[in-house]
Parts: sequence; C-alpha cells; structure tokens
Amino acid sequence: MDRDGAKRRAFICGLGMAGAWIALMAICRRSAERTDWLTGAGDRDAFRQRLKGRRRTGALVLARLRNLGAVNRTQGYRAGDEAISRAAEVLRRCWGRSGDLYRIGGRTFVLVLPRQETSALEHMAGQSTRLYGTGAAGDTLVLTWAVGPDTLQALLGQAKAEMSRVS
Repeated sequence: MDRDGAKRRAFICGLGMAGAWIALMAICRRSAERTDWLTGAGDRDAFRQRLKGRRRTGALVLARLRNLGAVNRTQGYRAGDEAISRAAEVLRRCWGRSGDLYRIGGRTFVLVLPRQETSALEHMAGQSTRLYGTGAAGDTLVLTWAVGPDTLQALLGQAKAEMSRVS
C-alpha cells in the first residue's frame, strides 16, 4: 500500500467520524429542544407532538402552581424557578414512572397516564399537594384530571375546564 492511499483512507475515515459527530449532535439538539431546561420534563413542543398522535389514553392530570406570580414579585425569579423545579420533583416523586411529565407553560404541567381509576388519581393528587405544601409566598400546587377513552386533546380540555372552576 502506498503512502498516499493510507492518507486518503485516514482522511475519509476522519470525514466519517465528523459526519457521525454532526449527526449525533443534531439528535441531541432535537432531544434537548423538546425538554424543558429548568425541570427536565418534556416541553410544550414535545406535548404537541404527543397530541398529534391519535392514540386514546387513560388519564391526563393538569397541575398548576398557584401564586407563582406572587413568588416572582416578592422573592425574585430565582425563587420562582425553585418553586417550578420543586413542583416537577414532587410530581415525579408521587407519580413515578406511571406517566409522562410535560411542562406546557410557565406554571403548568401535564401528566399523561395509562388507564387510571378516579380513586387512585384522587389519592395521588392529594399526596402531591401535601408533599408540595405551601411555599413562603403562598404558592400551592393545584391538580385536576380527566379520565376516559378520549383523545389527549379532549382530556386536556376537560382538565382545563375543571382547573378554571377550582382556580
């Protein structure tokens, strides 16, 4: 084998590694773009992708931080970020691997769950709100849910209607 042939092969292999690196970075960027930077939960775009699916689901839980604006005004945005992070951690701890968590707004989370009984949802929601407690600025975690063989879009509408009733 001549020296020039070895150089060409090394150069081609180098391009192959660079191409693989670029592809890997693109995959990581797409993945990171669908993850909320503060909580590690899926973001609004990831949830929209999930909504496009026509699969039926068992339950959807809507969680909202009440009084987050007051936390931001009185204690600063760092305290607000800590409240959001704590809410995500509480939801993960209480609901475990039973569903997928998304942060779809500044103070709003969605959990998509397989079929759940209403009594189990009530128990887990109560556990979540107790574990979160009340923050220094009166922030609390409010949860509503919808159960049924409907699409995620329909369940989200039901949970939002209930949230506006209790908020």
